[in-house]
Amino acid sequence: MKLKDEYITYDAGEGKSLLVASGSETKTFRGFLRMNATSRFVVDCLREDTTKEEILDRMAEEYDADRASMASDLDMIIDTLNEIGALE
Repeated sequence: MKLKDEYITYDAGEGKSLLVASGSETKTFRGFLRMNATSRFVVDCLREDTTKEEILDRMAEEYDADRASMASDLDMIIDTLNEIGALE
């Protein structure tokens, strides 16, 4: 899975980021998503073709949390990205 190239991230300060659509993607998604550091980490991982397991492995290297909690967070983030059509 991979994030579509038309989705751009902006740093909003204080550890917050925004994800917005550009180009033809603005026809289907005209808002923005506010992201915390974990969401931004996942989105950055999705800039390249990857799997949930690969992202989860990278999260385990980055964060001191139990794998089940990280997997749950990852599922929510991916579900949201799928809902807005941001993933290929």
